[in-house]
Amino acid sequence: MKKLLLLAGLLIVFSFGLTACGNSSDSAKEKSNEESTSTTNESEDLTEEAPAEDNYTDESSETDETVSLSIGDAESFSNEDDGTSVDVIIKDAQKVTPTAEDESTGKYFIKAIVEFKNTGTEPYTANAAEFSIYDGNDEKGEVSSKDFMLEEVAPGKSYTGNVFFDVRNDGPYEIHLYDSSWTWTGEHN
Repeated sequence: MKKLLLLAGLLIVFSFGLTACGNSSDSAKEKSNEESTSTTNESEDLTEEAPAEDNYTDESSETDETVSLSIGDAESFSNEDDGTSVDVIIKDAQKVTPTAEDESTGKYFIKAIVEFKNTGTEPYTANAAEFSIYDGNDEKGEVSSKDFMLEEVAPGKSYTGNVFFDVRNDGPYEIHLYDSSWTWTGEHN
């Protein structure tokens, strides 16, 4: 009889334990669903606030693949959302050793000399932050604050400026803008 009572007691305790775990699991699922819904709503908000520059596409390609160019090649970009259109040429690239005054996290600066020709009917903002670089080890470098370029180019006008990148390794380098990239060996052209 004692064994039967002990078994019944254990069964009751075990049942309470399962019930408590079941409620905890349901509560965790509800919380997870709430977080998922919150993340989805935040993602939708970020999508709506994305700047127009992110919608640029190159005009020479109909695919989603990155267009590969050489230093000196021009590439045309347009943004249907705001009606801007620009031709971009990376005219030259140079390896520059940082000085003591420079804020550098890398081994070198890569200085890209970039020309923007506004071929649209609206002003275009030439912004260094739109560029990225990868070195010969496929490590992403950082756009440097050194002589940071942020210039408005009027329709029908051109602007040439420098974009500096902090890189840790040697080339070849890939300089990216939107869905195009220019390849540079790391040697003077």
